[in-house]
Amino acid sequence: MKTLLLLAAVVLRGQSPSFDVASIKAANVKSSPVMRVNPRGIEYIGTLRGLIAAAYSVNPRSLSSSNALLDQMFNVIASSDHDLTKDQMSLMLQALLADRFQLTLRHGSKVESVYKLIAAPGGPKLTESAGEGESGCAIGPNRTTKCSHETMASFSSYLTARMSRVVLDQTGLKGTYDFTLQLDGIPSIDDLRSAMSSGGDPATAKRTLSTAMNDWTTSSIFTDLPKQLGLKLESDKAPVDNLVVERVEKPSEN
Repeated sequence: MKTLLLLAAVVLRGQSPSFDVASIKAANVKSSPVMRVNPRGIEYIGTLRGLIAAAYSVNPRSLSSSNALLDQMFNVIASSDHDLTKDQMSLMLQALLADRFQLTLRHGSKVESVYKLIAAPGGPKLTESAGEGESGCAIGPNRTTKCSHETMASFSSYLTARMSRVVLDQTGLKGTYDFTLQLDGIPSIDDLRSAMSSGGDPATAKRTLSTAMNDWTTSSIFTDLPKQLGLKLESDKAPVDNLVVERVEKPSEN
């Protein structure tokens, strides 16, 4: 398959959206990961690998590179003077990475173990969304994840970030849906708050529980998806799109 060179530098100022203000600084390796997105921008603390994955909506494991810079921690604060859509936010992050990190990428493909998201016996148990609204999923109290106006393609990407493998949407469902998924085996937000207030090192407790909240492989997801949503994760092997880092450099000064 012919590879497509993704010159992130194509996203030049004046040709695509860019943030009005952006600050990039090295972060302490012990810093707790942060990913806060608001209508006008983003505050991020984490690895460069994670930021690239967020900008291109891929799993961090799908980035191929031997450059140690990808695993260094950065604090990125970027904002616009107006509200942004999810697509605009992604384009702005891509432009920021091209401008400040000189990032260029190309598409690749490799066969690997995946999970296929399919309909469970009895069919999906999903409610179609009414009207229009912002799409997305958010972790709430009592180990619940609430999704609104969510497509199955987007939900598969959300699961990919929390599973040990890429999740491919093969449900055949084309609509948008509102649903709640409750899982045993992962900490809740209340558990996180309790751990941080119970003594010891709050930062360590936050990192430990945040990691567990974002790793669902040992949770009850494989039985809860069929029971609650009428969906199923099935193991398989398939070609998976990945991004190969062609070039990346230390960021320019603010």
